[in-house]
Amino acid sequence: MNIRNITIDREIGCGGVEIAAHLARQLNWKLIDKCLIFDIAKMANVDVEAVKRLDEHPDPFLTRISRLFWGGGAERGIVNPEHFDCKKMTELTRSVFIKAANEGQRVIVGRGAPYILAGREDTFHVFLYAPRDYKIKRVRKYCTCDDHAEQVIDTADNERASFIRQHFHIEWPERHVYNLMLNTAVGEDAVVDTILQAAKLSQPEPALAG
Repeated sequence: MNIRNITIDREIGCGGVEIAAHLARQLNWKLIDKCLIFDIAKMANVDVEAVKRLDEHPDPFLTRISRLFWGGGAERGIVNPEHFDCKKMTELTRSVFIKAANEGQRVIVGRGAPYILAGREDTFHVFLYAPRDYKIKRVRKYCTCDDHAEQVIDTADNERASFIRQHFHIEWPERHVYNLMLNTAVGEDAVVDTILQAAKLSQPEPALAG
């Protein structure tokens, strides 16, 4: 198996974003995470904030109803900033991910990447999780109290599960999609080393041209 891409899916608070960034630096590969938001906004000609509101969130009920009344403009490739919705964002995300995977040497974080790129022999899929107390401790520094941190974790993961269910018609996390599932409480370095060994990428790849 000649791995040219790694997808990182994760629970909120487990440190997945930092681990993905560490992994990309170790391999000297391009990281696709928050930059995707700006790419999608540019492609759709909409404000970045409009994309952020839909990032890994399920399409609100009223938005789905509105799309029906507007005759499915997004399905025909018409991007009206007023009607930019989760379905159109998912279509554009799929396009970006497939193009990136074809180019190779990418670490791609969340947003349905393991499901969009499932079945590719050149792509290694990782799911990261952690004990609840570990996640609360990590999220707590951005929250007012432990209860608030728990609410953030539960809400974000529930929305992520709803997003995956809505667009891929499966329950998140669908375990058979992943090549590796790791508990991040063992430490960032240990997680990165395990991913590299499992994907047989223990040696950094050459830098991308340009």
